[in-house]
Amino acid sequence: MSTKPAAYGYISVEGEDEAEIGRLQNTVTLHAITEGLSLEETYVDRNIPLAQVSGRPALMTVLTLVNEGEGVYVIVPNLDAMSRASGVRRAITLEIFQAGGHLQIASGERSDRLPLRRPGTSYAVPVLRERGA
Repeated sequence: MSTKPAAYGYISVEGEDEAEIGRLQNTVTLHAITEGLSLEETYVDRNIPLAQVSGRPALMTVLTLVNEGEGVYVIVPNLDAMSRASGVRRAITLEIFQAGGHLQIASGERSDRLPLRRPGTSYAVPVLRERGA
């Protein structure tokens, strides 16, 4: 058994581009190695509508694994690999945190773009404006 913290990768893509999926999986794998995490598996949701939060079988598997573990990490290659819809990203992030997981974004994008409400409140997330907008 590994002494490294457990991690699972999660990727959501709108199509079936296996080359792109492979590139994203490599990003997740390299991030896990760099951060000293034990990457158990990377799960991929394919052809999920942009604004859909529920009905993501790979995400449901990841959330179940996070909930069953302790201190489990979820690695996404970049924010768009969760969803290109910011509200969906926030909802997924909240689900990960509520399951007891830690989200890591391999691209180094700032996760403070994902402000959350307290657990137990609505998934409705306020619209954020970029600074200077």
